[in-house]
Amino acid sequence: MARSVGVLLLAVALAFGSGWPALRGGLIRDDLPYVDANPHVTQPVSLGLLLAVPFQPEHSIGLYRPVTTASFRLDYIATLAFGLPCNLQSAPWFHGTNFALAGLAAWLLWCLARRAGLPAWLAASAAALFAVHPARTEAVHWISGRAECLLTAFALAALVVAAGGARRWRGPTAALLAVLAFYSKEQGAVLAVLIPLLPGLTKRDRLHHLLWTGTALVVAFAWRWHVLGDVGPTGNQQVLEGTTLLERVPHSLHVTSDYLRMMLWPRPLLNEYDDPAATPALLQQLPGLAFLALAAWLLWRRRDWPAFAAGLFLLPLGPVVNLLYRTGEIFAERFLALPSAGAVLLAVLGLRAVPRPLAATLAILAVGAGAALSFARGHDYADEDTLTRAQRRDAPQLGASDRLRARYLQYRAQTQTDAEAAQQTRLEALSLLREAARKSPHNATVRLDLAKAQLGAGDTEAAVSHARWVSESSPDNYAGPSLLGQALLQTDDLDAAAAAFRASLRLEPTDLQAALGLVSVLRKQDRVDEVRARLETTAAMAAEMAERRWWHPEAPRIQALLAYQLGRDREALTHLGTARARCLGAERMVTLTEETVRILRERGAAPRANAAIDRVLAEVEPWLETRRPRAEVCAALARLQRLRGRRPEAQRWFTEALDATDRPEVRARLELELQALRR
Repeated sequence: MARSVGVLLLAVALAFGSGWPALRGGLIRDDLPYVDANPHVTQPVSLGLLLAVPFQPEHSIGLYRPVTTASFRLDYIATLAFGLPCNLQSAPWFHGTNFALAGLAAWLLWCLARRAGLPAWLAASAAALFAVHPARTEAVHWISGRAECLLTAFALAALVVAAGGARRWRGPTAALLAVLAFYSKEQGAVLAVLIPLLPGLTKRDRLHHLLWTGTALVVAFAWRWHVLGDVGPTGNQQVLEGTTLLERVPHSLHVTSDYLRMMLWPRPLLNEYDDPAATPALLQQLPGLAFLALAAWLLWRRRDWPAFAAGLFLLPLGPVVNLLYRTGEIFAERFLALPSAGAVLLAVLGLRAVPRPLAATLAILAVGAGAALSFARGHDYADEDTLTRAQRRDAPQLGASDRLRARYLQYRAQTQTDAEAAQQTRLEALSLLREAARKSPHNATVRLDLAKAQLGAGDTEAAVSHARWVSESSPDNYAGPSLLGQALLQTDDLDAAAAAFRASLRLEPTDLQAALGLVSVLRKQDRVDEVRARLETTAAMAAEMAERRWWHPEAPRIQALLAYQLGRDREALTHLGTARARCLGAERMVTLTEETVRILRERGAAPRANAAIDRVLAEVEPWLETRRPRAEVCAALARLQRLRGRRPEAQRWFTEALDATDRPEVRARLELELQALRR
């Protein structure tokens, strides 16, 4: 017991120590939508709601990860309770949870290695190397890697429990842990195969585990399908567009080879990679083929634990190599979070054949080198500015590096209050996107980003050119013709814009932006009857979306907009009421209230408008006593009082909002509103 506790403490210490610079970092990239802008993280929600809706409920990304969302919510509550920051500069509690999970997973690998018959010192070497391996840095150092951290901990816990047999509590416990892994990240589904393949189990135990875990995961998958309505990402969210199963085999072998290389030579470490422009060469596929052959040979020779370790590396990669199902990403280092446990276990099992002094020396060197590389990588996670600069430093040849930096600059431009500085930032982003398109000329996503930026900069001709290229080169990508229509609309080429919008709607009938764009074209052409017919069609589409995404306020808000355009003010107010009832955040509540008040005042119903504001004020003010972001609630109260015409009260709440936030971009926006109110 003392030895086990010692290994646990060592693993946690190594995880924290090797990533210490990242612990002081803030929210980066996907952390903003997954944490900061996720109402199921920042607002009080029930467990039932978390289980009933997709991951990040305000975006359709084809993911279902309620355990990950619940983990973020608990971190957010702790952050508020202890008065810790959670912003672009610092989010220590969130990072600390990732490191604690990484240490726990390393200790669980020690437990599994002991089950494999390894001596304590060699099992501890496996845990230490796993805790510091640089290939796991994206999963551990990046808050959005929480899904991978949870998956790894629950999966290894399930394997440790199941390795002891399937009698009494072990079968259902392993099954429960497998479901928790699956509801953390989709790779957990492979436990239905991995658990029954554990060496040392009797045939009866294998059957018991197969029944327990298999049944539990089938039920969990059925519920997931019910929530999402599909297996996972669909349409534009998927990569390798238009490829068949046979055509994806070389790509799968290529990325498997890259994952193997990452385990042996984890440099450079990047957050974004270019999509392949062509079928990979045979030489690029050979390492993956060789490892598959090694796994088959180990299985044939009945080397049970080495074969299982090889399977622990390969099988969790199955759901993410885009072979059987096309996911949303070609290659990502964080996908190695669980597979790296298999690679490390296989390597340490191989050290049994080496004299102990040499094995110990090799283990110490590997752990030391891994810790040094992980520590160095941790500095890149200080903030998104540092991360995107590091990406361009380490992979200047990739278009993805320029695109990643450009997206960060576009976000920064949105938060800058100095108009001239914001314009300079947008121009810098545009220049980087042009460079990205030069380096990755066949990447549709880069072309779309560039077209949007050019459209925003007023270079309509260039935007049309790139959007048309996407439309012609990626015929299944509805975003291409949708953006093309927007660009053509600005050139007053109305017939071509209408054709582009209709092409987008044929590919994706729920593309509301294209539908509203088509309405704009028809209005300019004075085709009144067609405008009304299109608005009715779009309203029906919004109604279907509001029913399907029953938790999300945006669809009824769109219904309200369409009803208002159709002259149905009463119906618009009803839909806005539905949207407010679904609303969790204070900021959106204010927006919906402003739209309600505008309609009522236009109808000459000022008393009703004021009563509506007062009702929302009475609803929002008690939120100050809940686990919600105080600055957001105070700012909402200020805007509501301003809408009500009570300037002194609005000034007081804006001042309280300023006192409650430490985020520079939020403070700058609040100060501008307060100055405008005082004038």
